[in-house]
Amino acid sequence: MQLEYSTDVVPGYHGMVADSAPSLTDTVVTAAEYDVGIVLVADRSAGAGAKRAKAPAAAAELDAVNVIGFLSRNEMSEPGKVPAGSVRAAVRKGRVFVNVEAAVTKYATAFVRHAAGSGSTLGALRGDDDTGTATAVPGITFLQDTAGPGLCKVEFDL
Repeated sequence: MQLEYSTDVVPGYHGMVADSAPSLTDTVVTAAEYDVGIVLVADRSAGAGAKRAKAPAAAAELDAVNVIGFLSRNEMSEPGKVPAGSVRAAVRKGRVFVNVEAAVTKYATAFVRHAAGSGSTLGALRGDDDTGTATAVPGITFLQDTAGPGLCKVEFDL
């Protein structure tokens, strides 16, 4: 007879909820077309409207006031791009599998990319500041080590 049950799930795909622990999501409207699996910030541009979210474009946007959450994959949709104007869930609290850009260390605070270069995505997670193009965001923590780019379990507490 089984007496213990794990809340963990086998790693599946980028943007997948990682376990059945309590979580919190917020509904947002995407300001542009984005890849699933990025951190979103509040869109403060004129006429943006409530709950409008965008990818971060400056380090100053990655603070406790502006960071909204993580654009997770909707189980009813295919992975890939989320169209502009889509109403989607952003994970504020919970654990999600995320493709990180580079090697990360377990229990380290995540850095979120705010300036993109060749082959990088605004809002992507990594383990360092990558010459000033990513900023540490308290409340986003890696729960696994990775030796390089790849799938990592990440905890959000925003």
